[in-house]
Amino acid sequence: MLDEDVILKSTRYINERILIFNIVAMSLLPAMFFGGSGATALSLIFSLGIIAPINVFTYPINWIDAPDFSRTKYALCVLPVIIASVIAIYRFFTPSIAYTNFEQIEALRMVLENSQNLFTSAATSFFDAVSDNIVVLSSCLAAFSIFIITKSRFVIKTMLMCCATGVVLFSAIGLILDALYALDVPAVKRIYTDFAFFTFADKTEFSFYAYIWASALLASGIYTFQRFSFQNLFGSLRFLIMLGSIFLFAVSVYTSSEFFKPFIYATAAFIFVVYTFDVFPTKSNLRRHNKRLIDHSFGTMLKASTPAAIYIIMAACSLALCAFSAKPAMDFQNAPERAELKKLDADAMDAALEKQLFGWGGGSFQNVMAIRQGDDIENIAHNKASSDIIKAFLEYGFLGIAMIAAMPILLFIYIFAKFGISKSQAIMLVPVAVLAALSFVSTPFLSPSVIISFWILSGSIIAWGNSEII
Repeated sequence: MLDEDVILKSTRYINERILIFNIVAMSLLPAMFFGGSGATALSLIFSLGIIAPINVFTYPINWIDAPDFSRTKYALCVLPVIIASVIAIYRFFTPSIAYTNFEQIEALRMVLENSQNLFTSAATSFFDAVSDNIVVLSSCLAAFSIFIITKSRFVIKTMLMCCATGVVLFSAIGLILDALYALDVPAVKRIYTDFAFFTFADKTEFSFYAYIWASALLASGIYTFQRFSFQNLFGSLRFLIMLGSIFLFAVSVYTSSEFFKPFIYATAAFIFVVYTFDVFPTKSNLRRHNKRLIDHSFGTMLKASTPAAIYIIMAACSLALCAFSAKPAMDFQNAPERAELKKLDADAMDAALEKQLFGWGGGSFQNVMAIRQGDDIENIAHNKASSDIIKAFLEYGFLGIAMIAAMPILLFIYIFAKFGISKSQAIMLVPVAVLAALSFVSTPFLSPSVIISFWILSGSIIAWGNSEII
């Protein structure tokens, strides 16, 4: 075996192997505990997140060719999120809201002396106050470790494929549980509901999770060789990846709300178009996939054109499904039952504007709205807004959101400006951009597993562009 093959087709040092383990564990293990929700999953997320900085710290020791200032670069990448997390913990101990008894009824009241303090919290539970920050911090630590530790696309591809394979398994288990529930199996009836899927209490949250990893699997698949002869095509790694991703897209559609379905179909269509350009029988493509097909005979060109034709058909089918699902999606978004959440948005924005810089603190949305919501909304507790961005603005403010989002955005700009964008990056970028955009009108980030997957994919995009091994 050539030295180049060893570098291209294996992990080169212990830190890359730890990185793969850490990322796969982060993406899969918390999802087995109620989609990453709850104290057990949060402890697991934090424990796995701590592995990443330890791995980065030992990286220059184990690999003599590690880039200079690797630890410093990592520290700068994660520092804003660490500061945001420290602020979240500190502010909980200076409450701006408290319980009081009024005519033997327990009610919330504002603590006037603290209400205008920037670093106070309206959360009444420490778990609620810090849980989101712990999830984001752990995800950030893991995501940026990909960027720092590996310069090999083989490692990133292996990591993404392992994660997606686990999600395929989770999806199959979820479908089996759904079938057993439909058959009224008593043991399943006791632990499962109509709205659940796998361990996720809300199946729509699993839809975003499967959607991310379906796209990630296809991003790794386009980095494999296309086989053209039928005897090799259906046994190739790319074909198996295609089957797995179609299965995940199908599960994502099955578990999604009507509103999200057009985005799933549109993403699939875009990715299949990218695949079409990757295998379209031009000289450069054929030379890259199979040099023996460059002879322009009719039989050879027919064989060379078959994969492109398959991808074009798949893209066309996805676009057709996208068009058919557009009207139901709009009807769902404008349904009367969503009207109350939209009324809540105006009250939430008014409350958020009172503390524009750092918000009211993590886990404070329900408490703030219990005091601030208007008379046009029924007198019931609301624990979420109609969009993630409104909730984030109320709880963390402009600066809180900026501290978390600034570094990934800056790195995206740097990588794309310096290296351009590859096909794999374009595929990975689609779900990241779609979910980020949807957070302004919907709630894709309710599940910690979705947040973790989002960060891992973002870190993979950055690391892929910065890779030295092609």
